Amino acid sequence: MNISIIIPTYNRARLIQRAITSALNQMRKGDELIVVDDGSTDNTKKSLKPLQDKIKYIYYQKNAGAGVARNIGIKKAKGDLIAFLDSDDEWIDGKLDLQRALFKNCPELFYAFSNFSITRKNGGIVKSYLKQWHQDKRGWDEILGKGEYYSSINPLPEKTDDFKVYFGNLYYNLAKAPYICTDTLVVRNRGAGKDWFFDEDLSIYEDWGCYGRIAGVGQGAYMDIDLSWQHDHKGNRMTSCTSTPEKYKARMKVLDRVWGQNQQFLEKHKTYYSNIIKLVQIKSLIESIKEGEIKEARNLIRVLYHKRNLMLKLLIYMPSFIVRIVHSVHLKIIKFREIVFEN
Repeated sequence: MNISIIIPTYNRARLIQRAITSALNQMRKGDELIVVDDGSTDNTKKSLKPLQDKIKYIYYQKNAGAGVARNIGIKKAKGDLIAFLDSDDEWIDGKLDLQRALFKNCPELFYAFSNFSITRKNGGIVKSYLKQWHQDKRGWDEILGKGEYYSSINPLPEKTDDFKVYFGNLYYNLAKAPYICTDTLVVRNRGAGKDWFFDEDLSIYEDWGCYGRIAGVGQGAYMDIDLSWQHDHKGNRMTSCTSTPEKYKARMKVLDRVWGQNQQFLEKHKTYYSNIIKLVQIKSLIESIKEGEIKEARNLIRVLYHKRNLMLKLLIYMPSFIVRIVHSVHLKIIKFREIVFEN
């Protein structure tokens, strides 16, 4: 099974060599590596010239974000499978072989992802970071589905300890938490660009929308093994966002596009979806007040408390410092009691 590897980049000439090397070391005959340069103004293009016979380099004139860059790669991809790697990260040896074999032996599988490790700016290392990423205390047999050892599916490579693979439908749970790290994601290339894509108008959570779409297309698998390194650093990010409230606005757009427009889903899980929306709105309200974005806070107060609580409704018309004080007291009282997820 051939794999198309997509690496989006922007002004990371000093970092991208590490990512490319980790990918090239795992490629097999027939694989391809597509580097999509999202309008870099540093010497990225020059630094990649020695590798021009090993990669497909695409320069996109306008810096448009990670969503656009990855979608360009998807449209150019010719492989049976599509894998993603950010230009400041790297894969752990053996990643592609493990995932390639999994797809070969599981013809109904549409996408697969795994755990990952991170390195801090201070050099600290955290392994198996995914649980801190999604913050769900449940096990994967409950989040996704029944697990089975990889060795029962495919022979293990030498020096690789056995691990479990969990199969199932992640669409329902993805509405409330991001369970997938893009560096670990591999997707079967069935009609790529039609059934799934990254949001191009969002500067953050463009990948979360993609996760939801692929989860709605077919079966997924979580591989309980670290297969990539995510490196923290002081440089630029492909994903950028001006404020925390802006992040919640993007989150609301993703929820509406992927789950809010799915009438079949809403017929079964309307309360669950409504509670997620309310939780996001409350968190956004908290952050808006913290960051002094009082206009946005007042808009959220109108939405959240338009039918009750006279004091909170009056906050709309009060000076900003009073908004901060009163809402802070109110939060200590409610303790999010109204946010109860549907079982």
